[in-house]
Amino acid sequence: MVRCCSRCKRRIYSSRTAIFACGFGFCVALLAYNVLALVKATLRAEHGEQTVATAVSGYYLAGHLMRTYYGMMIPIADDQWHVVQQMSDEQFLRTLQQSAAKMNLAKFRKNKRGPRKPKPKPVYDPKHPHVLTAKSLGVATTP
Repeated sequence: MVRCCSRCKRRIYSSRTAIFACGFGFCVALLAYNVLALVKATLRAEHGEQTVATAVSGYYLAGHLMRTYYGMMIPIADDQWHVVQQMSDEQFLRTLQQSAAKMNLAKFRKNKRGPRKPKPKPVYDPKHPHVLTAKSLGVATTP
């Protein structure tokens, strides 16, 4: 996304369509980020700041939101969304909080990475000794 916008700024693409595509892509990314931020804020309000910060994975949450959206668009027709459109801000907030309270955070648990394994030391083979590039080229090195 950033690469596309930087190309448009440098005018590598002379087409106006590419510039509009960059702007559209940025707006879609901004909207998706705002939706994710809203869901995370609702989860923090219901389950606590510390729990959400340490246990909830944004990656799994974003994937779930994507799959749920496509799943909801199949059985629910466009004209049935008027209930959500007519909600006041307080009603919408209450609905979000009720949904967050029922949410199973174990589905979105962060994976903790274990300690790194130390890299094994290479075994010295006298038949194939390591030679520095500088030595093989005969370049004098100054200490």
